[in-house]
Amino acid sequence: MRQLRTGLVSVFTACLLALAVTGIAQASAVSVKAAVKAQDKALKSSSALNSLKHIKATTPAQIKVVVGKDKALETKLNHAATVVSQASATGATQKQGQKDWVDSVRDISKGFGQLNIALEDAIHDKAAAAKKAEAKAENTVAAGDALGAKANKLLGISPN
Repeated sequence: MRQLRTGLVSVFTACLLALAVTGIAQASAVSVKAAVKAQDKALKSSSALNSLKHIKATTPAQIKVVVGKDKALETKLNHAATVVSQASATGATQKQGQKDWVDSVRDISKGFGQLNIALEDAIHDKAAAAKKAEAKAENTVAAGDALGAKANKLLGISPN
């Protein structure tokens, strides 16, 4: 169970940092590029993400705490997608980049939900179901990560 959690947290954290998602800033009249950069800054200081970087959950009680932190991060991810979706985009390329970025963040958020299902299954000794949910979560996040990289390229945002 610990290997499942440690590996998945590493994968999700790397994907999130690569995409630079989550945040607090509102983007009513902000450009898409500025909104994405604001979300990047908010991510780097996000307590929800930072609390997941060095997780070692081996007991059901510890895993339940992690699930709660995952849910907090899901909320931040969905907020970030909303902020960027409300930003102003000019031209077809920016609009496509905006759509791809929002979709990628929503995929990663969905992946965290799937991870939580895998963790709950692991707590209840449903190894086969946990493994299936873990694979589904990894695939969802990988798809979101690829789409996010495409969005960043369309928006002219460096992956760093």
